[in-house]
Amino acid sequence: GGLATGCLLAKEGYAVTLLEQSTRVGGCLQSFYRDGLRFDTGFHFVGGVDANTHLYDFLHTLDLWSLPWVDVKAQDIYVGGELFRIPCGKEAWMQTLTQRFPEQTINLQTYWQTLEHIAQCPLQETLPYWEQSAWTWLNDTISDPLLRDVLSGASLLMDLNKERLPLFEYAEIMYSFFSSTKRLPHGGQDLLDRLLAHFTQAGGRVKCDAEVTRILETDGAVSGVQLADGERICADLIVSAINPTSTMGLLCEDSKMRGIYRRRVSSFANSAGCFCINARL
Repeated sequence: GGLATGCLLAKEGYAVTLLEQSTRVGGCLQSFYRDGLRFDTGFHFVGGVDANTHLYDFLHTLDLWSLPWVDVKAQDIYVGGELFRIPCGKEAWMQTLTQRFPEQTINLQTYWQTLEHIAQCPLQETLPYWEQSAWTWLNDTISDPLLRDVLSGASLLMDLNKERLPLFEYAEIMYSFFSSTKRLPHGGQDLLDRLLAHFTQAGGRVKCDAEVTRILETDGAVSGVQLADGERICADLIVSAINPTSTMGLLCEDSKMRGIYRRRVSSFANSAGCFCINARL
């Protein structure tokens, strides 16, 4: 998120410095090697990259579409010990699921049409889908409980919390998995290298081991940041790519940012985290 934002701003002529608290930039796009094998820390494949989607435009804007993408033909989802191999692409997806759940044919058509509409809807018109519960919509649309589990299986990679998952987020996730999915032969490192190249070519500067401990303000306006080693960096604008609650914690106690806003952000529940094990078999 931070690197992509930095690329967009640098291309627009801003003087951008990317502050990375770790020893390497890239977050979940990073790869590492052990005994000659490459492991991706978070990147596996990218979904929803067909035309007219938000991600498709984003990949083209950042010149990431020209990377050596390879099609992923199907997703494997296990529910109750049964394997469901769900193909990517509307026609194959519909054929596979209607053969297994023939009584749900009409419901599956409604399901796909809704996901497609939300995924291709202009962002400024998506507010109703943020306010609608994905869990409620899914139960109203799909009457077979097993099919509901199958259609939600991939969403577990994000945050399938029935109490708070909005329909917009669910639709974006599921449409991305089912419509068109691609991967890169060298994983996230391909994306990271391309983004870094564009960022530096546009004049962007990277500073690692640069943990921000405080956001500085002068006369009620942001004026820079202070790092863990005491260094201060001046800035007219700051974009934070860390947890919003953590960002609020970097503000001074007498910050001019409205207290009601800070308290509201700090009161939000965090989404689920995940713990990953990379195993060589």
